[in-house]
Amino acid sequence: MPIESIGTIASETNQTNEVALQQEDFIKLFLAELKNQDPLEPLNNREFLAQMAQFTNLEQARQSHETLEGIAFMDATSQAMSVIGQEVEVTTATLPFVGTVEAVHFYQDGPRLTLKDSSGAFIENIKLNQIQLVKE
Repeated sequence: MPIESIGTIASETNQTNEVALQQEDFIKLFLAELKNQDPLEPLNNREFLAQMAQFTNLEQARQSHETLEGIAFMDATSQAMSVIGQEVEVTTATLPFVGTVEAVHFYQDGPRLTLKDSSGAFIENIKLNQIQLVKE
């Protein structure tokens, strides 16, 4: 889940193309290996321990990834909350927009801002990385 923050460049990744070995897949593969091993040449203890270490590393990496995602989301939330009431300049698909941040909405991919310009017009769904300038 890419979380965006002020000053980052949005990178659109197609996560459906990513192939990752999940914990359940690893267990299934490991159990299939144990089931189908040659009884005359059983699994070497060293190989077994190495595979268990790999499994442990995989689980630790998954937990670290989840923790880092949580930290990134909290950071983006903090940044979004800090610009409420501030005048900002943002880049939109059509043209630059200057307005005051009126509201923050939270979604799974990060916070989105609602801005109001001097004429009273609103623009919604502004991502943090679209902010070019925060005026004081």
